[in-house]
Amino acid sequence: MEIRRDDIDQSVIDKEKDIYMTLAKNENKPDNIAQTIVNNKVERFFQDNCLLEQEYINESSKSVKNLIEDFNKSNDAGIDVVKMIRYQLGGEKK
Repeated sequence: MEIRRDDIDQSVIDKEKDIYMTLAKNENKPDNIAQTIVNNKVERFFQDNCLLEQEYINESSKSVKNLIEDFNKSNDAGIDVVKMIRYQLGGEKK
């Protein structure tokens, strides 16, 4: 998982787009519809893989990025996420 969209390598994004386009084409979707599907799925990919894009758990209409922006405005602060450590409870199953 990355902090922001820009942190994800472009080759990963391109690969995801290719996968989504192939799936849409396999369902015989017209090009304009297929492109819309790809764009929507890439947006979802960012929401799943970027901390700042993720939904704030206490208020689903806001993202983590929105929460930080609101905090900065109301507290005249300049808080930014520069590093993230992910902890996982329990062992990984193989």
